[in-house]
Formats: sequence, structure tokens, C-alpha cells
Amino acid sequence: MESALVGEGVKPNLGALQWSVRRLLEHEFFAIVRTGFGNELIISKQDTQVAEEPAEYNRPIVKKLTNRPFRNKAFSNQVHEAYDDTCAFTGLRLNNGAGLFEVEAAHIRAVEDNGPDSPRNGLALGQTIHWLFDKGVLSLEDDGKILKAGRLVPEKVNALLHTDGYARLPERAQLQPHKQFLRFHRENRFLG
Repeated sequence: MESALVGEGVKPNLGALQWSVRRLLEHEFFAIVRTGFGNELIISKQDTQVAEEPAEYNRPIVKKLTNRPFRNKAFSNQVHEAYDDTCAFTGLRLNNGAGLFEVEAAHIRAVEDNGPDSPRNGLALGQTIHWLFDKGVLSLEDDGKILKAGRLVPEKVNALLHTDGYARLPERAQLQPHKQFLRFHRENRFLG
């Protein structure tokens, strides 16, 4: 029914088949609708017209200049690799099928607190866990025990955390969180 899909002769136009959005000729659109709805729906060109003129809206353009600390992409890559793209607190390893993972490289001592882009200052955390860690609802003991700020941890999040109460950290000592960063987080961020 779509003439754009027909290539030479009767062979399909393989390029056009891959387009997620294609233009339809008006008569082809109405033929497709009639095929799908039969006589239940009579549609005409007049039925598809908008009754009023579109409203004008001029969205203001605002220029903003911000200063923020530089975040090194190498830090993120090193943390992802050290934790095999797996959340240290939950063990979840979710990807979109195209190689992108839900886990994020979290700074233990935050960038705004002059935390370095060192893998020893990083944890691989799922997005929700990362947010809770940054807000001080979750933290870590030096031995990897997960600390929770009491009733601030939602029950559903609690159910996601490792049942033994310990984060899964890299085996190599030079990739494990450094005690000074963990101590800083507990003393300056943790709400428990």
C-alpha cells in the first residue's frame, strides 16, 4: 500500500523499509485507514483538518553560563570496568541491549567536595541507589557493609540491596574504595 516501499519491479525498497517514520501519500493513508477500519469509520480529507489556526507561542531563548567542575570520562569508564557494569549495592546489571548500562559511576567524595576522579573514589551504582548515596541515605563502612539511614530507605529499595548487607567491591585492592573517601562520606554526607 506504500509506494515508497516498492523498489525496482516488485522488489521492496530495503532502505525505505528501515525508516522508522515514512511519508505517506494522502490517498495511500486513506486506503490504509479504510483497510483497517472497513466501513466502521468513514474518513475524509475534511475530517483530518484542524478547525482553528495554530496559536503563536514564542518561547524565550535564555543564555546561561555556568561554572562546574570538569568530570573526567576516564573515571566513569574505569569504574564501569572495575565493577563490570554492575551495581555494587544491588548486584543489578541492566543494559538496553545496545551496550548502554543503567549503572553510573558515583563519586564517594563528591566532586563539589573536591573529590578526585580516581577509581578508588568511585562506586558503580544504579541510578536510584546513586541518588540515595549522594543524598546520604546510604553509605559504606570500610569493610563494604552497607549503611542505611533508618526509615529514610524506602522498603522497596531495601529489598533490592544485597541480602547479606555488603556491597560487592572489586577484587583488586587498587580498585577498591579508599578508606579516606568512605570516612569522608560517612562523616559529611551520611544521615544515619
